[in-house]
Order: sequence, then structure tokens, then C-alpha cells
Amino acid sequence: MYNRFECIFPRHYGASFPVLYKYCRSNDNNWVTKGIKISCTKKRELYSLYRNIKDNIKIKDYYKKYCNIVKRVINEAKENNTSTIREQPLQTRLKLHGKFKKKKKIWKLTVI
Repeated sequence: MYNRFECIFPRHYGASFPVLYKYCRSNDNNWVTKGIKISCTKKRELYSLYRNIKDNIKIKDYYKKYCNIVKRVINEAKENNTSTIREQPLQTRLKLHGKFKKKKKIWKLTVI
């Protein structure tokens, strides 16, 4: 009798309370400045212009140069942000970067 209970109970418990995993993403985009946002919107506008007018070589060259500049600025901003994080104490760094890919268990109650 106890063996039947031992087989049935976990099955019903698992069906009633399934374990769901939620991935937490950190929104620590402190490196995104107002200038970077403006540059990205201009880059998008240049891209649409580049896509619509394929004959003009000047637009293509300007777009590629602008992309390289924006990429360098973004990489430098990210590097500056991580260097300021490295200067912080270890406990603070763990709190900031420990959020990535952390699973939280959520119990979903179902009514039978």
C-alpha cells in the first residue's frame, strides 16, 4: 500500500505543481549614452538610405565608415564601463554580474 502511495504521490504532485524556470536578464546598460543612441538612430537612417539607393557609391562608403566609427565608440564605452566595474569591491561585482543566466524557480499552482 505504501509503495503505491510512493509511486502515485510524486506523479500527482508534479502534475499539480510543475517547476517553471525563469531566466533573469540584467539591464545594466550604463554604457549607453545619449550620443550613442543618436548615433544608432542616424546609422539606421543611413542604412535605409543605403538600401534604397544602391547606385551611389559615396553613400555606401559613408555608411561603412560611420558603422566602423559607431562600433568603435560602443566598444570603447563598454570597455570603460567594465573597467569601472572591475574597480569596485568583489561583493558588488558579484551582485552586478551574478544576475546573468540565473534561474529562479516559480511554482505554478493549478486547481484540480
